[in-house]
Amino acid sequence: YIAGFAQARSPHAGLLIPLDSKSGFLVHICIDRNTSPLWQYQSRKQNISGDMFMTSLLRIHNTMIVPSPKNNCKKLQAPSNDQFSECLPWVLSVVQKLHDIGLLNLIDTDGLAKEFEEF
Repeated sequence: YIAGFAQARSPHAGLLIPLDSKSGFLVHICIDRNTSPLWQYQSRKQNISGDMFMTSLLRIHNTMIVPSPKNNCKKLQAPSNDQFSECLPWVLSVVQKLHDIGLLNLIDTDGLAKEFEEF
């Protein structure tokens, strides 16, 4: 799933791999000013139900079970800047990478981005 989150300045996106119906494994980039002024990779367990900041989940069809998403996603470097709106392009590059290694079947990255933004 591509997960959308509400934030003060702009919406945020991450890749959510469900573990069960209530939680998943979230991979995304974020800026934590306490550790760095730039985007950084982060992965963590994420509640699906009851998260008041999660605003949307867009299912990516034709996926396989990802054995180690952390290893596959961490290989894609976070942008070395602090500009907003970098998270969705990064998530889409992760989805493209997972397609390239055969873990999902992606037909159109631009179409997926448009669908998420309109969703």
